[in-house]
Amino acid sequence: DKGVSADYLHLLEQGDVELIADDTVRLSLKSSGDLFGWSSLIKNGVYTTTAISKTIISVIRIPRGVINDIFDKKPDIALQFYKHVGSNVSKQMMTF
Repeated sequence: DKGVSADYLHLLEQGDVELIADDTVRLSLKSSGDLFGWSSLIKNGVYTTTAISKTIISVIRIPRGVINDIFDKKPDIALQFYKHVGSNVSKQMMTF
């Protein structure tokens, strides 16, 4: 939910999720591999949207601490991951 501590990054495996920032900003995620909750990648981040499932969904929830541990141990993975996140966010923004 919007405003709640962002403790998990979410990876959509299947289904349809709508992200709602306010009454006018909505984003629909329908592709396997879509990420949401990326505010969890920011120290003390809070979710900036509310996610609502529109269908039955399958999501992998990745705790912030797990991501940080991996990135600390494998910085090359972090670089590739952030490139993927940037591409993913850019793709999502193009759908507005």
